Amino acid sequence: MLDVEDGDVRTGLMVQRSLFMICGLLVFGLLGMAQTQPVIGLPPGSSQETRQDAIKLLEQSIDGRDIAGSIVRAETVRGQLLGPFTPAEIAAAQNRENEQLKVAILPIFLEYERKAPGPGKWGRASFLPNLTCLSWLAGQYEKTKSYADESATIGGGLTGVDDKHLVLYWGYHFLGLLASAANDFDSAKSYLIRSGEVAGGPALAITGPNMTLAKVLLERGETNSVLAFMAAWSGRWNQDGGRLALWESVVRGGAVPDFKRSLETRP
Repeated sequence: MLDVEDGDVRTGLMVQRSLFMICGLLVFGLLGMAQTQPVIGLPPGSSQETRQDAIKLLEQSIDGRDIAGSIVRAETVRGQLLGPFTPAEIAAAQNRENEQLKVAILPIFLEYERKAPGPGKWGRASFLPNLTCLSWLAGQYEKTKSYADESATIGGGLTGVDDKHLVLYWGYHFLGLLASAANDFDSAKSYLIRSGEVAGGPALAITGPNMTLAKVLLERGETNSVLAFMAAWSGRWNQDGGRLALWESVVRGGAVPDFKRSLETRP
């Protein structure tokens, strides 16, 4: 018989969806280095100190989901103070931002982990997507691997429709992100396709897919796996609104779609 720890389970369930909002908003920022162009130049004769001040302001304004957009927004606020930032400078700023993010997320993750039911206990499955995501954001990648593996292992045996599809989908999603971070793109492609194959259930039918892993692979020219992933979602996303067809057209044309908020999708 499964143990039921009502207090901790209820407490954790009250916060798990709000915590996953953090994951959806920030997970793409941990993947990446900027691939953007400098926007504007410093005024002629600007000092090195002025440039360092500008770089500090850049770090403070970076939005991990959209680095180029962050710089444009910062330009609006600070006028001619920005740039010309090289890709290396932007990447370095993003790396520092990511390290600060890990420090901020770690205590949240540890507290959430403490509240989650242990393996085999009632309610465990509902916590796994958040445990996996928060551990990734906190830089606890061994735990991310452990939780994602657990998700892939137990997901098929779950009886709740939403739990089954959510646990499997997010488990494969994060296994794919881990594989891509390790430059194992063959495994990343396999996990992407598998995540599409298990898509389903009422919750995913509303939110649709998270396209972060697909974007990473597209930027490497891996179109076939992404097209297969999109095809697997066909008819399973009630609020598609023609986006899958549009994205497919863009990919077949040799470009990377603007996935917008589908990089932030959460359960």
